[in-house]
Amino acid sequence: MSRLTKRFPISAMTKPETINHTGFPAYIPSDDQALAELMFVGTFGNTFYATGQHWTDAFTHVVKKMVAQDPEFVAKAAVKAREEGFVRSAPLVALMALISGSPRAQAWGRRVFGRIIRTGDDLRNVVALAQSKQFRDGYGGLARRLVADWLNTHLDEYQAIKYAGKGERLSLRNILRLTHPVPPSPEREAIYRWLVKGTLTPEVDLPQITWLDRLSRGEVDPVSAIESGRLPFEAVMPRIEKADKAVWSALLRHAPYMFLLRSISAFNRAGVWDNDESLDYAVKVLADPNRIHKAMQFPFRYYQAAQVLERERIVQPLINALYDALEISLSNLPDLGRLRVAIAPDVSGSMHGTQVAEHTSAAVIAGIFTGAIWKAAANAVVLPFGTQVVALSGVSPRDSVMTISRAVGQLNGGGTDLSVPIRALNHSGKIIDLFIGLTDSEDWAASGGWHGEGFLAAWRHYQKIAPQAQAVLIQLVPSGTRVAPSKDPSVHYVYGWSDSVLRYIGYVIQGQSLVDSIRSMEF
Repeated sequence: MSRLTKRFPISAMTKPETINHTGFPAYIPSDDQALAELMFVGTFGNTFYATGQHWTDAFTHVVKKMVAQDPEFVAKAAVKAREEGFVRSAPLVALMALISGSPRAQAWGRRVFGRIIRTGDDLRNVVALAQSKQFRDGYGGLARRLVADWLNTHLDEYQAIKYAGKGERLSLRNILRLTHPVPPSPEREAIYRWLVKGTLTPEVDLPQITWLDRLSRGEVDPVSAIESGRLPFEAVMPRIEKADKAVWSALLRHAPYMFLLRSISAFNRAGVWDNDESLDYAVKVLADPNRIHKAMQFPFRYYQAAQVLERERIVQPLINALYDALEISLSNLPDLGRLRVAIAPDVSGSMHGTQVAEHTSAAVIAGIFTGAIWKAAANAVVLPFGTQVVALSGVSPRDSVMTISRAVGQLNGGGTDLSVPIRALNHSGKIIDLFIGLTDSEDWAASGGWHGEGFLAAWRHYQKIAPQAQAVLIQLVPSGTRVAPSKDPSVHYVYGWSDSVLRYIGYVIQGQSLVDSIRSMEF
């Protein structure tokens, strides 16, 4: 029995609410849908249809509107995005809107502050937002009290040395001077004293801060400070003139997994990979299934890291380790169980020219996604489309994700007609539970021209064959409109691209829309 059970009256054909950028009939998302999708998986960079500033302004507008209407929803959405989607910037904007709003909104802001502000860097960013006057004039008494409470309950020794921010415009030192928290313990008072005045309190044992102080005074070398003091990269680098190979080699052995993944090029520039022992250690760590599972990274992260190494011609064993990690990371995908899945990547010509992420085209994203889902699903069909379905031959789910991705990337299907893969399902009578479509464009081509059958009409016909079916439409280049009405619970729409798209699909599999999953959260 499928977990996807929501249905929509298949006879209902809602009148289009607007016209998209290409002149095709379209629909406008509801405010709660727009907020949830932009916060959880939204794209704020420049796109073909609008600039990054446009999307930032659009998000800020809908956040302010929803804070006035339903601050509880905004608070829950921000928490879900921060804790489950690992999104940082958008939840901070939502939090600042809450604590700058009505008394009811402020109450929700107080309630979720500690769940959204997870690190000293989050704190610096939310204080910067408070000072920006984007939501209110001035810092604000509530913001000051919340920041002080966070410092008194969350700021430990490690956070202090990592985010002290020597030389930065807004550092923890600056925030302490703005906020004046009353320390709840001698240890906290000693940390504050060190941050503000740079002096130690002899009677309070702060081992990491002591090691950092000794490094700053030149009493110990950086390698000893890293190995014995367990000082992180952010604390060491501002206090030394130059990090040589020995420093980077010491950092390697104590690097968190994500730091290693992001910093492979920096290790290379320092000559760390010239040492076989260091290289073997990094290869082993990067492809360690336990570390990959704990990091909860998806295939795209490893692909992008591997591409950086290939462009820089960094040693092949590391590249191989990243592609191995890419395959292992399939275990982090949502559990598709026995669901019958149709994956439909847009293979129109524009997919190759559209950049979704740095050095990564929409075609590459669609190819990797197709390969990952096809391999993860026990029962799946692939329907590449343009203005017709294009046969994908020569590959199978037994091939690697990258082999499948390259095969998808070699296809070319002309324009973009989202109804094409649905009409293929109608024609074949094949029953599926979950349809996933990826495109860089809006629905602009349709059988029979502008007045032909678009996605929604084809989907309504398909619902007569498979009433339980759900569709997730991923528009890699967001435009602000959609091809189905907001009230249709069988069609789920995603703006932009991030790893959170896969978590979004996980909610659909569980029988919930993203909005439903937010509203059902318990605090």
